[in-house]
Amino acid sequence: MANPHAQRGRETYIGVVCSDTKWFETARKESAQAADAMASARAKHIRSLGSIPLVVLSAGQASVTAGRGISAEVVEQMQVVQNELQAELVALSSNGKRVIAQESGHYIQVSQPELVVDAIREVVEAARR
Repeated sequence: MANPHAQRGRETYIGVVCSDTKWFETARKESAQAADAMASARAKHIRSLGSIPLVVLSAGQASVTAGRGISAEVVEQMQVVQNELQAELVALSSNGKRVIAQESGHYIQVSQPELVVDAIREVVEAARR
């Protein structure tokens, strides 16, 4: 069963985002340029974190859906790019892992705060060892 605080947070978020169609247009434009921007950033930055403990939390539910100027194809492209980037992030550390928050969209800390707390504890404990 969903956390009532998470549900209220989700409803507020949807209300704010859905009341401004410019948000969707901006998200579409950002997504269209994300791959190029990230390729440029990768060329200039860190290629390895060594064995530093790393947990990447990923949304299990789509945060953006088709509609309001965003096609299903764009949503699919956004999800592909997001998955690729998160896999690359995990691969930066030989001690990295990815956790899918099955009940969450973008705001995992709202929908499944226990996953965030667990990830923080896991990284801190691993760093202490």
